[in-house]
Amino acid sequence: MAGSVSFLRSKVFFRRHKKYISTVIAFVFILLVIKLSVRDSGRSSSRRTFNTAQTFQHPKNKYMPSTHWKTPYSYEVSSSVDIDTVVLPPMESRCPIYAFFDPERAAAQGLDATKEKDIIAVWRQAFWAAGFQPVILDLTDAKKSNYYSALKKYDLKQPDYDLALSILAWSSVPDGVLTDYRLFPMTISVVKDEFKKLRSCRFAEINRFKDTGNNLLFGSNKEIQQLLHIAFDAEHQARMGPTLSQVAVSLPDIDSFAHYTPKVVSRLYKNYENQLPALINAHLHTKFLSRFPEGILVVDPFPDMAHTIIYPSYATAKAMAKCPPYQDTCPPNSKNGCFKCTENAKVYTRHSLPESIEVFTILPIPHPLSLIALQKGTIDIDPDMIRRETERDQFVKQITSDIFKLNFGAAKRVLSLKEYIEANSEILDTILVSIFESQFEFSECLVEDYTRWALGFNLVVDDGLPATESFLNETYNRNSNTFVPSTIEKHISLSDIIDEMKSCLSSKESKLLDSDMKKTLISDVKVLGRSRSRQRTISVADILTYTRDMTLSEDRDITSVRLAAESWHLADAELWRFVKWRNYRLWLAQKVWQ
Repeated sequence: MAGSVSFLRSKVFFRRHKKYISTVIAFVFILLVIKLSVRDSGRSSSRRTFNTAQTFQHPKNKYMPSTHWKTPYSYEVSSSVDIDTVVLPPMESRCPIYAFFDPERAAAQGLDATKEKDIIAVWRQAFWAAGFQPVILDLTDAKKSNYYSALKKYDLKQPDYDLALSILAWSSVPDGVLTDYRLFPMTISVVKDEFKKLRSCRFAEINRFKDTGNNLLFGSNKEIQQLLHIAFDAEHQARMGPTLSQVAVSLPDIDSFAHYTPKVVSRLYKNYENQLPALINAHLHTKFLSRFPEGILVVDPFPDMAHTIIYPSYATAKAMAKCPPYQDTCPPNSKNGCFKCTENAKVYTRHSLPESIEVFTILPIPHPLSLIALQKGTIDIDPDMIRRETERDQFVKQITSDIFKLNFGAAKRVLSLKEYIEANSEILDTILVSIFESQFEFSECLVEDYTRWALGFNLVVDDGLPATESFLNETYNRNSNTFVPSTIEKHISLSDIIDEMKSCLSSKESKLLDSDMKKTLISDVKVLGRSRSRQRTISVADILTYTRDMTLSEDRDITSVRLAAESWHLADAELWRFVKWRNYRLWLAQKVWQ
């Protein structure tokens, strides 16, 4: 009886409010449709914006380019694809910079083709660091031009013939800059406006600087074809020099390039003619040191408990600070003398990033697990310990403590760091960043294989010569991806590279390194999950090796600990992943080009 009464009351209620109930149901249905539409359009929009075809897939990690990368945490943008995907800025294409080289022509001029190739290797490395994509052209490229067959009709002498060949080769490739392979960027700043214009690759008429003449030309392919049309008429007879004087726009001196022509070398460096690649390398290194009168800073945010993390970076800094040889010479573009490296640059540490631009900064970034393990002195880490006993995002907060006020949150700090690091990506300006876990194949005083390409020169070793036996072999044949964390074999321990690091340090610093790395820590270990425990002794080097392996492991239990550390230290983990994949992408671009 009661059930019947309730049913009748409900029926009466629905009749009275039928209009309103129908409106509410329709409104809810519309909201569901809109939500589904937005989600689907968001997914398709993400595919358009992020271009997932360019997303690098990895068993555990990914990255994707996006114009919306300026956000504290990548998941805010990438969650529609994969919440673990790291969002990086779109990578702009490098402007090609060309140089023509023909071994037979070099031999005809009395030059050793093998030594010239060594010079080319230095040229490639220097211009890559300046933000260009160096490309060597040869006779095959020149023969692609319709004017090549006509060139044989004219009896051109040196240097008109070589200039004609180089411009014919230049005409067969995309827009870019044409230089002589003995012309090098030798300036304290490659971010000046003239370099920005060259790197933009947006050219109209053919231009040349007054002090570089025909050894550095830039213009559109359309204008190059017009130049050839004029040069190969009856009046000019393929003589490019007079034609360029007529056609090319002459710009003021740039005073940023050093030209090591055979005549210049014979006049200025007669005692070093057979050491020209090493000489040029030393000039590039010295010019770099002259930019930073305050020296080189290695950021050491926790010197009391995590000082060992900076050792690979510190060893690189000491090698960078070392005066290169040939200090009795100056680059050819030094009109009023040059900077002389009379003593090694100062290398020091501090807890945070500096505000000064007159110091070069090296920032090693550890994974949150590495920092936690050193702080706690143990490898027995679990999610509860991470949440209860560690301060959130302490690394990001500490390295920015002199830049931001205390009330600035971790999100703002990590976003500012990402923007600062990105500004130094394609052209190394004032900071070198790398993740600590990538440095376990430390070699030739370099924290990463890509470092030599970022700097634009090779570091010197104890005998005063560049760290590579042959520039050519180093540049063309070295096949190393040592700084890609996913490819580092786990059996390589931090102890294995101690001697390698010591070779870059003084004897006093080497003893400290030995002491710090081999220092043993004693920690309590639970036995089979029970309350009783036993003590374990482990060295600092083994702790860091273990945590490096944890960042690479696919084991479910270990992965849960790593994810707990990354979730609790969200800003620290975001910075680590951002730098990891940013560096990988730079390395990959250089390897693909090479």
